[in-house]
Amino acid sequence: PCVRDEVDMASGYEPWGLPAHEYPGLLKICPHSGPEIDPDRRDAPSTENIKQELTSFIKKLFPTVEPKVSVEESCIYTLSPDWNPIIDTLPAARNIAIGVGFSGTGFKLGPVTGSILADLAMGIKTKQDKEIFSLDRFKGPKL
Repeated sequence: PCVRDEVDMASGYEPWGLPAHEYPGLLKICPHSGPEIDPDRRDAPSTENIKQELTSFIKKLFPTVEPKVSVEESCIYTLSPDWNPIIDTLPAARNIAIGVGFSGTGFKLGPVTGSILADLAMGIKTKQDKEIFSLDRFKGPKL
């Protein structure tokens, strides 16, 4: 099963879940956000509040399931300032196409990203509006 709670998303808390193929018999349920961290100390911040929120979420959606943390792992997302991916060519080397900063959603966008990157690499006008993914959107005082 895959889950996502639209009700809690309104408050900014965005839990989601999907089968955890790396841990047979378990379901991966986690928030889409977390604390800002130092990458060299990624497991240092306490996660007690996150576990309490997830416990409430699981009890609400699956009342017959006893919520229990079996595996706890931290993820680090690479994000652009606006949380949208950068799909573009490098300014100093227009023959190099890049796709970065997907904030954990890159696997979902894989097919369309591959198509855009292939078009960029071959110099073909893409079907997608590439300006919304452009590296240039961060030029100047917008940051």
